Amino acid sequence: MRFPLDRIVALGLSVLLGVVPVEAQVAGQHPDSRFLVRAARESEVRLSGPPSSAPTLMDAAVLARIGSEDGDAANVFGDMVAAAILDDSTIAIIDGSASEVRLFTRTGRHLQTFGRAGTGPGEFRGAVAMARAPDGALIVADTRRLLQYFYPKGRGFEYRRTVPLSVAVRSLCFLGNTLFVNGSSFDDSKVIRVLDQDGRVVRAFGEVYRSGNALLNYQAGQGRLACDAERQLVYHMAGSLLGEVRAFRPTGEEVWRVHVSDYRTNRIQEQSGGGVQVVRSPTGSHVAGGLVLLPGRGLLAQWMLLTRAQMEAKDLPTEVHSVVIDPETGRPTYVGTGIPLLKDNRTDLVLAFSAELVPQLEVRRARGSRGAL
Repeated sequence: MRFPLDRIVALGLSVLLGVVPVEAQVAGQHPDSRFLVRAARESEVRLSGPPSSAPTLMDAAVLARIGSEDGDAANVFGDMVAAAILDDSTIAIIDGSASEVRLFTRTGRHLQTFGRAGTGPGEFRGAVAMARAPDGALIVADTRRLLQYFYPKGRGFEYRRTVPLSVAVRSLCFLGNTLFVNGSSFDDSKVIRVLDQDGRVVRAFGEVYRSGNALLNYQAGQGRLACDAERQLVYHMAGSLLGEVRAFRPTGEEVWRVHVSDYRTNRIQEQSGGGVQVVRSPTGSHVAGGLVLLPGRGLLAQWMLLTRAQMEAKDLPTEVHSVVIDPETGRPTYVGTGIPLLKDNRTDLVLAFSAELVPQLEVRRARGSRGAL
């Protein structure tokens, strides 16, 4: 079964912003608990109520602020789609509006910009995620069903090759030499796929939603991945339709599932004559914000709340709710709204994101990388 790309994109934006098409007779409503794929070990968490003490993750002092309203063009962003700490001194940021990848030092000095809007080698039409490969390559996923490989050259990178894919990748990470991607397909409802060096799917595993509507399963399966080398686990965080995080072994065995019991979302209603319509949630809608490993502390899952007013104005959400999950047991702890949205975290650096005025990253030193919450 195949669906037009414009229909897929339109559904994704509608789920997030609550754009409501013309009324029609209703045949089914989603998400529906009957279609949720259950796990052997499950926990629940609420994004409300009194929070536990939030861990101290970073110094108050800011090493650099990347992103400004005007000035140097390299420091002005339309949309910080993804950001990653590549090594001890280099930070990579995807600007989705400009279809570029920009490199900076940890002190905010611009090093290089590569890529541009287009369909040729090294160009992007929808760069959405990136990961550093064991051989040093920076792999950038494009919604055109491509992976583009850029290899180190001096203090920057140069384009080397493009790998075509059979799935649309939204997130990717490595465990050793093995590449895991969140790649949705209409042929099955698996959410994680292992790719070889030529982009072929070696195996697929993990399901979160299994309904009779392939388009909705596709939407529910889109999300974020994080790879945990210490515990040999792959984590999947669902996108806008569902509030949950799951842990899998590289072989595909599911270890645990964390479910957000008070997750707010727009409802997708199937129409008896075909197609869907989206009905806005009257109390706002949550959306997946970030999934980041905290060395020595656990897994940080963050959801943003898009209020009804923000939906109406088509603004970005600003309220960030954080949950720290014990990777061994799947036990979640709600820690409130005191932690900014994190894009990446390494042993000594943290990237904190804000979009209240303009898209901006704060680079800070990490604190207390070992120890209990």
